[in-house]
Amino acid sequence: MANILAIECTSFEYSIAISNDNKLLIQKIYENSNPVQYLTIHIQETLHASGLQIKDLSAIAINTGPGSYTSLRAGISIVKGIVSGYNLPLIAIEKDFILYNMISNSRGSVVTVIMARKGQFLISAFEASGNELFRNQIHLEADKLMVEKFGSEVQIIGEGLNNLITDREISDLQRIETRIKASDLLDIAYKQYTEAKFVTNLELLPKYLFEPMITQAKKRLQY
Repeated sequence: MANILAIECTSFEYSIAISNDNKLLIQKIYENSNPVQYLTIHIQETLHASGLQIKDLSAIAINTGPGSYTSLRAGISIVKGIVSGYNLPLIAIEKDFILYNMISNSRGSVVTVIMARKGQFLISAFEASGNELFRNQIHLEADKLMVEKFGSEVQIIGEGLNNLITDREISDLQRIETRIKASDLLDIAYKQYTEAKFVTNLELLPKYLFEPMITQAKKRLQY
């Protein structure tokens, strides 16, 4: 049996899910909760509610972003500690690929949208077969050329689509406004588990929406 714990912490609304042989056992969503303070407690709470302990887990999966610096940094640090302490396999999944996987049986291209700064979006595009066209390119404001770029059967999934897309040629059926939850990682995580596609702690790197600014301390004035 494969018990996989998945964590989605790319924003301050984070979630935790557990599956058994790719069947969802439990999911808990925590809104307006600081992962730095509470993520470890909530992992224990979710495990307890599922009737499992950490030692019963087969692997841990985490969304590596792009996402919030504070939330991702906390989530990845906590996951690294758990997998090191219990010698668990680690599965890393990028946010745009999770969004792509949420659309099944697409006949055309799939475009994923991640909100970044105000008026900026990170956009990835995939062929229906799953081949990457490009990943996480920055687009400013509305892009009116989606249909021309990717064909009339393009499907667009992500956050903030009403702010990005003003083209009337793109129907509501082609737009899927969604926010990722931990349960959305489980199908990919189970597949990677069965194929033994794991990463090491050193390979687990967060992808931030913005790189943190590093400033130097000002020199003290001499009097």
